Amino acid sequence: MKLKVFLFTLFLTAAQAVMGQISVNVTLDQDIYLSGESVIATVEITNLTGQSLKLGTQPNWLEFHIESKSEIKPYINRLGEMDMSGEFTLGASMSAKRSIDILPYFEILKSGLYNLTASIHIDGWESDFTSPVVSFNVFNGVEVLTFDVGVPPKEDEPPTLMPEIRRYAIIRVAYLNKMRLYTRITDQSGQTYFKVIPVCGTVAFSDPKAIVDTKSNLHILNQIHAKRFIYFVMDTDGVMLKREFYDYIGSKPALYKHADGSVSVRNGVRIRTSADYPPSPAPVQPPSIITKPGDSITNAVPDLKTMTKEEKKRYKEEQKRIKEEKRRLEKEEKKRKKAEEKM
Repeated sequence: MKLKVFLFTLFLTAAQAVMGQISVNVTLDQDIYLSGESVIATVEITNLTGQSLKLGTQPNWLEFHIESKSEIKPYINRLGEMDMSGEFTLGASMSAKRSIDILPYFEILKSGLYNLTASIHIDGWESDFTSPVVSFNVFNGVEVLTFDVGVPPKEDEPPTLMPEIRRYAIIRVAYLNKMRLYTRITDQSGQTYFKVIPVCGTVAFSDPKAIVDTKSNLHILNQIHAKRFIYFVMDTDGVMLKREFYDYIGSKPALYKHADGSVSVRNGVRIRTSADYPPSPAPVQPPSIITKPGDSITNAVPDLKTMTKEEKKRYKEEQKRIKEEKRRLEKEEKKRKKAEEKM
């Protein structure tokens, strides 16, 4: 599998050069992923050898290694080989960073805990250099809503007799005190993944609403705080078209489908923030309760006095499910440790 070559960003480090040493570190953009979501790994290499190094001369000079910590057999199947070639020179006391989506190259769709390391090989050197371990979790989540839609033709394409059918699945993931809402786009069977998009953090008592418009775009309205809602729109390719925020002031925000098939938000009060997309011309306030799409709202406190009986029921059920999930994870960890002790 041919990988698009990424450019390195070189920068000076404050560390003093130590002869004969190379530092390798790998980080992830987050520690929780929905199955099928891109896993972006960033490798930072620091040259403390006191001399310039020539790197990237071979496709496998930089490699990733993944082990499952939720299975007795830790081996993870590889789905393809990375071509990491792209020669460059790393000067003494300098660092280089490279980011890549590792999902297409490893069988990591199954729910569980995984350990990731990165290692580099330098031509002519006897030993490789490996990073410390970084861990991440993969979850399948719970499907909340699904929609099968036809993919509309592009502007320069004529309509076809049999359009391609894709499936939107709105999925909620709960991990300990973190909750997130995603949309997964697949074929109609749900077997072929096209894209997984993090929509927002969410609260336990939220009840996501969604409508598909005449262009097959998906409109989502979800509660992310005691009084705040997010309005998120995407197309069948998973491209975000709109992100707005509404507060429950006077009336509750709701999706509304017009006679012409378009969709908008009625009621509530639009709150302009720096997280709006397209960007608002003059944001009134920063998005204090979210930092990026997909972040969890862990400090959201429900206003039980204003919740309906149905909302209270969902909230209590979700709290119970979160506790059960925590107990399940603790049992899996104990089971894994016992298995390792016997080896």
